[in-house]
Amino acid sequence: MSYVTEINESGGESVTWVSPPPAATHKTSGITQQEWIKLFEKEERTLYTKAEAYINDMSNNFSFLSGGVIIDDNAIAVDREDATYRDLLRDVIFMFNRSTNPPGISVASPDVASALALQVLLGLLSQPRADIIALGVPL
Repeated sequence: MSYVTEINESGGESVTWVSPPPAATHKTSGITQQEWIKLFEKEERTLYTKAEAYINDMSNNFSFLSGGVIIDDNAIAVDREDATYRDLLRDVIFMFNRSTNPPGISVASPDVASALALQVLLGLLSQPRADIIALGVPL
């Protein structure tokens, strides 16, 4: 915060803001599952819901996704050779589903950044949309 204090001719002081603090434009923490889902566009929600429905169906190859990786390959593109992309997506789905409980989602969380990066890699989101979602809920 920056302000200037001036002494008036009568000896009093006046305080003038030079640059007021910026107002928040987005809710960035405590985001509920309902608020989170509303950040996604209809097509993105449809893909996410479909992925959630098929996550445990090992016969489904997720060909409806446009990403450049195979769902059951080791997740080497995200430095997780110990897990498959399906395993990581299952973790993402679980994380977002439990967000109905406090404290909710914080977009500053490294878990959220990783989850968005995985969704871009799999083709659930485009990078520009992930960047917008990462801002949080518009106020």
